[in-house]
Amino acid sequence: MAPPEHHSRRSRAVPLTDRTAARRVTDRVVPFGGAERLLRPPSLVVGVGAARGAAADEIVGLVVAALATAGLSPLSIAALATVEAKADEPGIVAAARRLAAPLVVHPAGRLAAVPVPHPSAHALRHTGTPSVAEAAALAGGGELLVPKRRSSPARGPARATCAVARRPGYGPGRLPAPVPDRDPGAPDRWVWTALCDAFPPWEMLSERLGALPPEESTVTLINPGDLRGSRRLSSALALFRRQWPARTPVEIMGSGSRTDESSHVTTLAGVDPALVDMMSVVTVGNSATRATAYRAATPPGLRWQA
Repeated sequence: MAPPEHHSRRSRAVPLTDRTAARRVTDRVVPFGGAERLLRPPSLVVGVGAARGAAADEIVGLVVAALATAGLSPLSIAALATVEAKADEPGIVAAARRLAAPLVVHPAGRLAAVPVPHPSAHALRHTGTPSVAEAAALAGGGELLVPKRRSSPARGPARATCAVARRPGYGPGRLPAPVPDRDPGAPDRWVWTALCDAFPPWEMLSERLGALPPEESTVTLINPGDLRGSRRLSSALALFRRQWPARTPVEIMGSGSRTDESSHVTTLAGVDPALVDMMSVVTVGNSATRATAYRAATPPGLRWQA
């Protein structure tokens, strides 16, 4: 996939009717190439159990092998889950960090109530629940895709187990809109604002825009092309350039929903305010935004397959 700079500010805006790109959403490992893009939904919960002192390498290796055997992508891991007693186990904590997944812990009593195919008296004696890996994977419901399996270290006994479940609502042809956990008082992740209005004052607007986390926020600026909007657009872009990565994709949409609709994709470092008029909408992306087929796409709750 070409980087956003490929569609530079000197390139011709291409009508949307001339652009197509296949995008597939799946947690399965599938062949792809050419213009096709894969998006990975946060559909898989990996339940993990580990003996005290189990190494992160052993846990990560087990998880990766289990997913590979089942034909599942690690990019679709929504969470690693385990029993509350293992919340501070260094190997599990490090494995979650390396797999770029949050660690979710459940009380033993909750896991003990989850029906599983492979309960263990050993697990019950040591953790208070007859299942850790399978029960943790299924604690939120869903379908068990990979039953409990043990690690296979080169030396010594197995010290880790894992199981994989697909979260409820996900599956072939189904993709519920993910609702991320967030603090109600946290900054908005998608912000729309009109730049031609006298309200809010620029001081207030700049404070609001400056507080947005660049790795998560997407900002759409409408009516940026009149005299006041043009000044505000230049000020907003200067603010973003000071705080956001220079390679952040920016899309300038012209004459939206009209027969001459066009899209121009560049980067925060390369965007030219002279290309913007009263018929334009400017969207500044984030770390998840990619330029595809002369469009900038920011999939909420999804990961791009590199």
